[in-house]
Amino acid sequence: MASGDPVLEGNFFPHAVDQHLRFRLTDVRGGGEVTLRLTMENGGEKWESWATFAADRSGFVNPDLYSPLEGTYEEADQMGLFWSMLPVNEGGMFIPGDIEPLRYEISIEVGGSIGQTISFQRFFQAPGVERREIREEGLIGTYFTPPGEEPVPAVLILGGSEGGLEEYKAALLANRGYATLALAYFAKEGLPEQLVDIPLEYFQAALSWLTEQEKVRDDSIIVLGNSKGGEAALLLGTLDKRVAGVIGVVPSSVVWQGLDQKRTSSSWTIEGEPLSYVSLSMSLMDLLRNFWSNLTGRPREFVEMYEKSLQDEKLVREAAIPVEEIGGPILLISGGDDLVWPSSEMSAAIVRRLRENDFPHEVKHLDFPEAGHIFRAPYLPAFGTRESDGILFGGNPGSNSRAEAESWQEILTFLANF
Repeated sequence: MASGDPVLEGNFFPHAVDQHLRFRLTDVRGGGEVTLRLTMENGGEKWESWATFAADRSGFVNPDLYSPLEGTYEEADQMGLFWSMLPVNEGGMFIPGDIEPLRYEISIEVGGSIGQTISFQRFFQAPGVERREIREEGLIGTYFTPPGEEPVPAVLILGGSEGGLEEYKAALLANRGYATLALAYFAKEGLPEQLVDIPLEYFQAALSWLTEQEKVRDDSIIVLGNSKGGEAALLLGTLDKRVAGVIGVVPSSVVWQGLDQKRTSSSWTIEGEPLSYVSLSMSLMDLLRNFWSNLTGRPREFVEMYEKSLQDEKLVREAAIPVEEIGGPILLISGGDDLVWPSSEMSAAIVRRLRENDFPHEVKHLDFPEAGHIFRAPYLPAFGTRESDGILFGGNPGSNSRAEAESWQEILTFLANF
């Protein structure tokens, strides 16, 4: 780096993915333009973002205060380069496939020449946090524990209809001092193939397993569920008093029909009996739209189908989740532009039911009018959250990213009370 070239200053030592990174540019020629370019590699896939700034007269650029002249994001945002990353090759939504550290490189470009370049990592699993795969007592999951000997609150983490394990959330929360169990409940070896007739006793077995762990404070087990996992989390809270609190991210207020094209039944069972459920209302037009989407490869949205189904008042009344029976506080997070299902409307219905039944615990509904269905950890690439893999999720990268960052802080605040 030549004398007089711009200098990038910041705390570029290894950080957790959900931590805010502060950096700035100095020594830019007064009023001159400078470009910051960020690249990232994850699982062989490369992502990139950039932003061009005009320095002030003192040669200073603070991305937290200065909007880019052009780039992959528009408004002043210290973490804009992180959430606005786009795939270098054609690709869709960024989904953390594992919890290996993300490798970044940030560089300065002036007049087409590359100047200072800094390489750094952001991790999901912090040093000292232990990870253990669980394949016992019929459970399929991954267990994370923070350093230290004292028992800590535990979080049971349930993903949505995509199946699999949300290990990255479990690892990030373990970094914050919680024992976490990311639990699969279908589409894994030894589990049901489809999301239909899933025994709720399976989740209760996970609670029992957690209470047996030396690291877990068995009076402080919180269930965090996303989408269909939010539906399951609320149900589990009504069934089992060991649940000290529930976090429902884009959750449902009712039990829905299971997701299986071969048979029609409930998503969940108790003692082998399917719970009452709301059937998915499929009109001839819906069938034609699905056929056309499959034929053309155009992405689909499902929210209208769910909204139509909720118009059946009798079914909704019979399938409503009795959330007033939950024995602790509830945090609900929803997106007003959710194109998968109406999470804002259903979360509002949950709040109404709680108030009508004089719910004695704290309840908070955090609604983001411009956000869609996807809520992950903050500062991950938000590209593709409107459409990916043939599904319209809603929102846009900027609004989704802001919602992810704010809701994550609300989750941390909620958990800190246990």
